Amino acid sequence: MALPRIYFGALTLLMLSAAPLAATGSDAVVAPLMARDLIGMPGKEVNLETVEYPPGGKSPPHRHHAQVFVYVLEGSLRMQVQGSPVATLGPGATFYESPDDVHVVSENASQTKPAKFLVVMVKDKEAAASAADESGQGRAQAAGRPLIGSLAPALVLTTIDGKAIDLARLYGHKPVYLKFWATWCVPCREQMPGFEHDYESLGDRIAFVAVNAGFTDTEAAVRQVQHESGLRMPIVIDDGRLAAELNLRVTPQHVVVGRDGRILYVGHLADERLHEAMKAALAEPAASAATGHVISTHVVYGVGDTPHGLTAVTSSGEAFPIVGPSPDTRPRALVFFSPWCESYLAKSRPASSQECKRVREQMNELAPHGDARWLGIASGLWASPRDLADYQKDPGTDIPLTLDASGKLFRAFGVRDVPTVVLLDAQGRVAAKLGPRDRGLEAALRTLESKHGAS
Repeated sequence: MALPRIYFGALTLLMLSAAPLAATGSDAVVAPLMARDLIGMPGKEVNLETVEYPPGGKSPPHRHHAQVFVYVLEGSLRMQVQGSPVATLGPGATFYESPDDVHVVSENASQTKPAKFLVVMVKDKEAAASAADESGQGRAQAAGRPLIGSLAPALVLTTIDGKAIDLARLYGHKPVYLKFWATWCVPCREQMPGFEHDYESLGDRIAFVAVNAGFTDTEAAVRQVQHESGLRMPIVIDDGRLAAELNLRVTPQHVVVGRDGRILYVGHLADERLHEAMKAALAEPAASAATGHVISTHVVYGVGDTPHGLTAVTSSGEAFPIVGPSPDTRPRALVFFSPWCESYLAKSRPASSQECKRVREQMNELAPHGDARWLGIASGLWASPRDLADYQKDPGTDIPLTLDASGKLFRAFGVRDVPTVVLLDAQGRVAAKLGPRDRGLEAALRTLESKHGAS
C-alpha cells in the first residue's frame, strides 16, 4: 500500500485508496496556489498547485478521485495510469487522469535535473474529505482512536537474534515505541534512516522495537533490510497477535506507549506529531505498577480441523456460511488476498504480484463452472470497503468479497501470506490449504466437488 496530498493507500493501496498529491514516501514538493468552489456546480471544487521533483524524485502509486490535468513546466517526467503505457513528457506536454485512474508511475525522468509541473484538480468535496480519511495518517489515527489511553498489550517478543523483550517489564519504567513495518513497504524503508537516528538519540531512554508485520514477508528479507539500512535497534517479526491488539491498518504504523503502560499515540507519518508524542512519553513520571493487559491465545485451524465461532458478511451485506456444515452441501473456497497485491507489489515484490494475479485469474475461471461456493477475504492492512469495491471492478472479480478488518479470519486459518486458498468440505472441515507458490487448486477443488456430487 500517506501524505500531504497523494495517496499511498491501498495502493492501489498501500495503494488502493486515495488522496491528493504528495504521498508518504513521495519526493514531491507541493506548492498549493488556489482552491475554489465551482460556481454553479454544488459540492465541486478546483485546486491549483505546482509540484516539483528533485533529480530522480518520484511518488508512490496513488489515486486522486478527481479529474486531474497536468502541464509540464520544466524538466522531463514519466507518467502512467494503470492499464496504459508509460508516457515521457517534456515542457509544454499535458497529461490527464480520471477519478477512477490509479497513477502507478509519477517520476522525474532525469537523474541530474529537477522537474516541475502544474496540476489542476476538479473534484467532489465530499470525496476529497473521504480520501483524506483514507490516507495513511487518517487510517492509522482512526485505528488508534479507540486505543488511546488504554493499557498496551503485555507480550513477550522475540527478536530475530533470539533475545526476549518482555513488554510488561518495560511498562512503568520506560516509554515504548513500536514501529510496524514491512520489507515490501516503500515508505517504511524510506523512514528507516530517521528511525535509526531516533534510536541512536533516544534509545537509552525509550525502548524502540522495529516490529515487522510478518505479512507476506520472510526473516531473510527482514535481515537484508536490517543490513542495508544499518539498523541496530531490536527487530521482531509479529505473529499477528500484536497487530491485532494494536489495530494494525497501515505500514508504517507508529505506536508510542507512555511510562504508565498506556497508549499515547498511533500514527503513520514520521512527523512532528510522532516526535511530540515521544517527548510527552519521556516527560511522564515512572509508574511501577503498570503491567499492560494480557493477550489471550487464539486457535489456528489446519487441515482436518473443523472451524467454529467465525462469521463473515460480504460487501453486499449477505452472510456467508464460513463455518459448520454447508447449508446446500456445497464445498467452500476461501481466497485470502490483499486488494493491492497485484499493483503495489509489481515493483517491490514482482513474484508475489504475479502469484496474486495467477490465483485471481484461476478463481475467476473456476468459480462460474464448478459447484463450490467462493469467498474472497481481504486483509484489513491498507484496505477499506472502498478498496474492495475498486478491486471488484479492476482488476475485477464476480465472487463475493469480505473485508477482514480485524484480521480475525486470517489469524484463525493461520494465513500470513497472500494469496492463500483454504478449501472447506461440505461438513465444514478444512480439506486443503494452498499458499502463494502451491499449485493443484483445481485438482483439490474437483476432488471436493466430486465428493459432493456423489453424496
